[in-house]
Amino acid sequence: MIPYYFPQTYLSQPVMQRLAVVFDRIGVCLPSDLEVPEQMRRWADSQTFELRIPVTADRDRLAGALKAFRSWASAQSGGIGIDATLLKTYHSFPPIIDAPFASQIRTDIEQRAESKAVEAPGKKAAPDPLFGARIFLNIAQQLDEQADSLHRDLTAVDARQQ
Repeated sequence: MIPYYFPQTYLSQPVMQRLAVVFDRIGVCLPSDLEVPEQMRRWADSQTFELRIPVTADRDRLAGALKAFRSWASAQSGGIGIDATLLKTYHSFPPIIDAPFASQIRTDIEQRAESKAVEAPGKKAAPDPLFGARIFLNIAQQLDEQADSLHRDLTAVDARQQ
């Protein structure tokens, strides 16, 4: 029987080393095969680690959703969550005198959101909790991998300073 490190989708080197002391083989369930961390891929090749991807459907849809999320996240970074181009449009108005009405700003935002809608108008798909969970777990996996990389880099810097 193979124990699974669940619900995490990423293992760092120190965690893997600790688990390897107790278990001969360890498994992890991944939300997709889109972005398997290189370190985990090497462990899987060495037969001490098993990667399992329980759901493989909608791979292209998942890749598109993750790309859209990253695009949205990069547009929001460094700001307060307001689209910079939209803000620049209203920044060109002199204060108070020619300022657009709040209703005009709301209409512009709604039109912009509708023009970027992925689904056809009038068709509302039922939410898919499994698909949402896979998106969340992919993002969490990437965050865990980045945190581990940062920790390794900071440890290396600390070791050099001593």
